[in-house]
Amino acid sequence: MVIKDLANKHEPTDAMCLADERMALSAVTMRDNEDPKKLFERLKVVEVRHNMPTYKTKEEDKMAVILS
Repeated sequence: MVIKDLANKHEPTDAMCLADERMALSAVTMRDNEDPKKLFERLKVVEVRHNMPTYKTKEEDKMAVILS
């Protein structure tokens, strides 16, 4: 019960969570002369933070960040 309550508090599954993920993804950028590995590390951080059993970050969203 405690774990379920913590999961509900820290892993919301509503529209705000999706909006937060989109904002976090749009903030991921690659700086000039930066190793591309850093971009993928930042993408992975966002993905791990927002993935839930019922929702996974879409590949299309990740590709949009990489190509932009």
